[in-house]
Amino acid sequence: MEEAEQDNNKLNLEAFLIPIIKGWCTELAQEVTSLGVQIHGGMGYIEETGVTK
Repeated sequence: MEEAEQDNNKLNLEAFLIPIIKGWCTELAQEVTSLGVQIHGGMGYIEETGVTK
């Protein structure tokens, strides 16, 4: 019975944390992308450089 309760607690914790982690990753990806564009001056939009890859 204890094991089932622990499994249920783990599932509840996962259900709580997954949206938070996904949101954090999204915000971080936007920040990294913004910094990349600022550093390269928009060169990421041009195929002449390797930044697009």
